[in-house]
Amino acid sequence: MNAAAHSSDLNAVQWSALRFVATANESVRNIAAFARLNRTTPSSASQTIGSLVRQGLIIKVPGSDRRVRTLELTDRGRERLSSDPINGLVGAIATLDGADLRSLAQALSQIIRKSDGHMDHNDRSKCG
Repeated sequence: MNAAAHSSDLNAVQWSALRFVATANESVRNIAAFARLNRTTPSSASQTIGSLVRQGLIIKVPGSDRRVRTLELTDRGRERLSSDPINGLVGAIATLDGADLRSLAQALSQIIRKSDGHMDHNDRSKCG
């Protein structure tokens, strides 16, 4: 299966969850931390993680605190991340020279400043 077809069955929040599980420290690799990071409800985060568990991309394992399950990528999840649509963007940014990187950073900072006042925390929680 090619990368475009392989990646099309996951939505943006599911991709975010896979990235989170791949990069977060084990001590915070759980549903509650994923919910906080994405400014969403624990219920919504649980549904997202649950869909990835059903697809065999993530598993829940007992953590150091028995009340909280730690999330881990499966081999299938790691394989899926290799076709992450964000990889193309990361690759393109990596080709920019110093001046272009500074311009991009300035533009992104400006966009964030301008958009930050237009959404409150409740609005952001609905984005996922």
